[in-house]
Amino acid sequence: MISRNILRIFIIVCPALGVAAPLAAGGLSTTFADVVVQAVPLGQPVAATDGRGRSLVLRNSEDVPVRIRIEALVPSKDQLRGGAKAIPDLRWISISPSEVDVPALGEKECRVAIQVPAQWRFRHNLYQVMLWSHTEPPKEGGVVFSAGLLSRLRFRTGK
Repeated sequence: MISRNILRIFIIVCPALGVAAPLAAGGLSTTFADVVVQAVPLGQPVAATDGRGRSLVLRNSEDVPVRIRIEALVPSKDQLRGGAKAIPDLRWISISPSEVDVPALGEKECRVAIQVPAQWRFRHNLYQVMLWSHTEPPKEGGVVFSAGLLSRLRFRTGK
């Protein structure tokens, strides 16, 4: 039996290794699939952008608006790629806004920034964080289809 008449189906689409194709799930898509940022200076914020110079752009191909929440997650061992280490502190990543209403057949951009503390031990490392963009159920209740995209963000620290 379905509790409170809410049906939640979670789809997490992980980018394939080395594929720069857009991610898509349940009407959501993004080109921010497997992004690598080089030479992140210690102690200074840096914008994380894809190959087109855009941050996390979420597209809604459905004919109804959706509310999306974006969360930074520590990657599991299975998710790490290219010799990256799991990010030691999620506070290094900021997402603004972290919740956004995407109109029907529209898109919204969220700024993703990296700021690694200015500590010697963090220099010359490759770190990875996962960004989970997922729909939030409407407050009215009812039958809901929830979808999510899991993007990989890797960054190499500089001096």
